[in-house]
Amino acid sequence: MIDTAIELAAEQARKRGLDIHYEVQDICELPCEGPIYDMIVDSYCLQCIVTDADRHRVFSAVRSHLRPEGYYLVSTAMLDREGFSEAQVLDVRTGVIYNRYGDGLINAATGIVYVELQGNPDEFEHATRIAGGWHLPNRRHLKPSQLKAELETSGFRVQYQDSELGGNVICAHA
Repeated sequence: MIDTAIELAAEQARKRGLDIHYEVQDICELPCEGPIYDMIVDSYCLQCIVTDADRHRVFSAVRSHLRPEGYYLVSTAMLDREGFSEAQVLDVRTGVIYNRYGDGLINAATGIVYVELQGNPDEFEHATRIAGGWHLPNRRHLKPSQLKAELETSGFRVQYQDSELGGNVICAHA
């Protein structure tokens, strides 16, 4: 399926006379050395990069592959107020308060959405015990101000962020 998507994208680029490099790789394992680009586009990948460590690795790699005058374009899902419930779940063990969010729980402070684990927690690296049950971090849905702050803290200058939803951002090196 990925190969087909790459082939279709490459065919469209050829038709338009564009020189675009495509690669299939775990973005969290992208080395910081290699080609330098004028633009790096993240089309709904960032929301699936959940842990702080993984996000740090991704942002470091993006910065290292981006020309000083280049752009990092991000489109990502954001906190959906319609899916957010004021119903709270207190994890008495940690003192963290979670809100119900869609099919899971969200830690509003971090934007991490957890879904109930279906399986043995020993088999999952990031299995987390919340209020007596096991959950997995599944995605990260931030508020627009949280996303902007994270990008700026990670070495980017936010040049544009759509005002309505906040999930479309144009960045450059800070």
